[in-house]
Amino acid sequence: MLRNAPRSLEPLISSLPFWVDSLDLCRISIEGIEHIACIDNQASCSILSLEFALKNHIAVEPVNVPFTLGDGSLAYATGRALVNCIARGVHFPSCEFYILPYGIQPIILGRPFLYESGLLRCPRHTGHEALAPLRQKNMAIHPVKHHCTMRDHQFQSQIRIQIGLKEAQAVPDKASNQNFMSLAYAQALGYSVEGAQHSRVTVKLANGARVQCHGHIETQFKFRGIAGQCKSMRSRFTIIDGHPFDLSLGNPFVKKHQVFDERISDIEWTHVDEENLFLCPTFGSSKGSKGFFARKLEFTNDYQDEEMTGIASRPNNPAVISRPAVAAPQMPVAPAVEVADAPALAREPPAGPPGNGAQRGAVNHEPPTVSQSDGHDSRKEKCSNTEHAPTLVRKAQIIGI
Repeated sequence: MLRNAPRSLEPLISSLPFWVDSLDLCRISIEGIEHIACIDNQASCSILSLEFALKNHIAVEPVNVPFTLGDGSLAYATGRALVNCIARGVHFPSCEFYILPYGIQPIILGRPFLYESGLLRCPRHTGHEALAPLRQKNMAIHPVKHHCTMRDHQFQSQIRIQIGLKEAQAVPDKASNQNFMSLAYAQALGYSVEGAQHSRVTVKLANGARVQCHGHIETQFKFRGIAGQCKSMRSRFTIIDGHPFDLSLGNPFVKKHQVFDERISDIEWTHVDEENLFLCPTFGSSKGSKGFFARKLEFTNDYQDEEMTGIASRPNNPAVISRPAVAAPQMPVAPAVEVADAPALAREPPAGPPGNGAQRGAVNHEPPTVSQSDGHDSRKEKCSNTEHAPTLVRKAQIIGI
């Protein structure tokens, strides 16, 4: 936060988003003072922390508005404020912000302000119907549109993604530094949780709360471009119970594929109206990591190209997810190492006759074909209706700073 920034508006004319620790930030003037704000296209409204509002003497109107967080829980905004903002040299006299008692960042710019100010360009609507409605069955709230000033562009944007035969409700999230998958969708793909304990890896939600994740999945998925071409890529997802979307693709994915640049992006978009307010910035971190923007994530990958097991081989590894057994030629299998502290997410192997090795903890695998240069599947895949399982497992460990 730049507390001693000059009140002149000239530096803000060329104020553009910049990249810090896998997230996009921008400079914004609030009541004549320049601050640093976090960009969050999945936030239904812009957010101020209560501490920030009090320090800057912002008048707050008491309200009680629920927001759905990244783990499906609710955080209630306790107030609403109309403030004067300047972004990219444009003056917005009455910007609506909701006040959160505890926030991971003092200022979060939501989707309506980002599109209206031009900080983020609204993606093109391809005219396709939404892949799936926003999930309501686990929501404990009713529609809250009457609480907010809804605009025409107040909608969720989805990317058409397919894993096997299952279409995913995938959303891009510029305020998340990793890709996330809901536990329910992971189970729908055929994965199951072994053990009652969670992984030691935690993620931080928008209100500052920490929740434990259920491990990681590295899987192949496909998405179609506007021109109809099919693209396939492999990515790793952190599993969160209660995540309001099937998949959320973090800012590294968004930046790599330039999904918000309609001149370059070939990702197919669908738009759906939202009935609940979302505030889903989710930051993967290790236990004991400190700071918000001063944090970096480092990953170490252990590869077992010929022999794979469904149990984490280190006590401090997060849960590891493995693909199902196949009947094709058997290969030597390393003995599974049971770890009490780290449960594993594994596919249930198909039942087979006694003695064929198809049992829990000892899984035979078809050797994956992996490019030595980039680690991606070297086989050329085409879009089809044939369901396939992930072809490679990489055991990943998050190391705290």
